Amino acid sequence: MLFRSTLFFFLRLELKNMDYVSVRISTLRPGVQLLFDVYVEFKNCKIKYKTAKEHFDEILLGKFKAKQIKKIFIPSEQEPQYLKYLDQVLDMLQVANLPTEARSEMAQGTLKREAENIEKTLETEEAYRDSEARIHKVVDFILNEPHALAGMLASAGLSVDDSSHGSTVCSLGLGVGAKSGKIGKGELTDIAIAALLHDSSLKELGFDVKANKNNISKEDKIKFRSHPQKSVELVAGKKFITPSVLRIIEDHEEFGDGIGFPNKKRYLKLSPDSQIFNLCDAFDHFCIEMGKPAQDCVDEFIEKNAEYYDLELIGVLEKQVKCDLKKTG
Repeated sequence: MLFRSTLFFFLRLELKNMDYVSVRISTLRPGVQLLFDVYVEFKNCKIKYKTAKEHFDEILLGKFKAKQIKKIFIPSEQEPQYLKYLDQVLDMLQVANLPTEARSEMAQGTLKREAENIEKTLETEEAYRDSEARIHKVVDFILNEPHALAGMLASAGLSVDDSSHGSTVCSLGLGVGAKSGKIGKGELTDIAIAALLHDSSLKELGFDVKANKNNISKEDKIKFRSHPQKSVELVAGKKFITPSVLRIIEDHEEFGDGIGFPNKKRYLKLSPDSQIFNLCDAFDHFCIEMGKPAQDCVDEFIEKNAEYYDLELIGVLEKQVKCDLKKTG
């Protein structure tokens, strides 16, 4: 129950038949004027909590987070105004006097938002380009802030579904790619887009990110091993998706000395962006299987998997994941 003592003092019950979309609390910033109305859910009803031109303060946002309330709601017709607001918030990623932890939360919240809305984003090229522009701002943040990835992983928590896995792989890929010196900004964007799309066929095939792929029937294993190509097929008709993104998706289960799938390619023969992506995807899957956050899994992952991946990239991953955010202040 949300702030029971004050809830009915200033909230107005709205019609139940209004359409809403959810918005992540982590994409809201204290003191930034809202361009949309905000609703909270109470007893299966949506109740107006804030109106456009108001703003949240830090204390109120802190109360939401303390109660582990991750999302609020806005009228679906006001989603364009929310996206304008989000663009304003993302401009704050480059404000150096804001704590790294706060900016990392904003960046990770944005990636989660993009992952959750990827199907809608793919409906038009305009929506795709707008999403791409938001990802570019996150890329710039990671390139300019040494401790960005550690903060984003702390904000991300453990992947629990396909969209959170996609956003975590996106963060890892951007962080490792940016610090590797092996790829440029264009390839970083391709990694980010591929992360949001690479497992898009799993649900259709009857799997999810938490399923144990080692204890399945031979028939299901064949079906599962088709998912990289199936995911490519789902988006291949979109002309605005680059060939590089499609290639990363198709190759994302290749590793080691040709022991992956679907084409048994040798990992070290893959392009640098695919090498980075596959390492980060495998690492997050390992964290999911272990049920632990990245910082608690990285040593064991390296011990068990170092032979399958590029040692230099593994070193970058280890350094980035273990980066102590507290030292940034």
